[in-house]
Amino acid sequence: MARAVEEPTGCAFVTLTVGGRAGPALTDYPSVTVELERLGAIPVCSASQLEPSASVAARSGGQALMTFTFRNRSRAVCRLSGFPRLALFDVDGHLLHHPVADQGAAIVRRQGLDAAAAVDPQRSASFTVMWAGCHTPRAVRARIELPGVPARFVLGVGSPAKPFAPCPGAALGVGNLVGIS
Repeated sequence: MARAVEEPTGCAFVTLTVGGRAGPALTDYPSVTVELERLGAIPVCSASQLEPSASVAARSGGQALMTFTFRNRSRAVCRLSGFPRLALFDVDGHLLHHPVADQGAAIVRRQGLDAAAAVDPQRSASFTVMWAGCHTPRAVRARIELPGVPARFVLGVGSPAKPFAPCPGAALGVGNLVGIS
């Protein structure tokens, strides 16, 4: 029996074990994961594999930024790709209406519409949302749908100190999913 294990971070390498005997570390160029992605051999992450979180970054020039992160808490590599769908809700549970503009044009031009991020065990993929900030109405929950993942994620967002409060009717810029090393 043969087993190959890829260490994708830092100076990437692969260890190969055949019949219980380990050989020397092998270079990981081109990346085993990239080749498996190209072949469609890495499955889409399931909702049970993912642990979501959200964080608001500092404001700059009237723009605000929030990052949504999905950590792969399983022991298997999986993939996420494309542009998530996002819905925001106020404190009373009412949907806040905002048009959404995909912001990942450069990655789509480079990798195509199926631009994917392989998510190794205990690693993450994320996407960002940009908006022009106002003070009200404030979103307190976000519902997120990831392409290919049948479940929806609902997260609490913002805080009084760092509100998620896009101006009414203003567009939200949603980036594509990217892997985090």
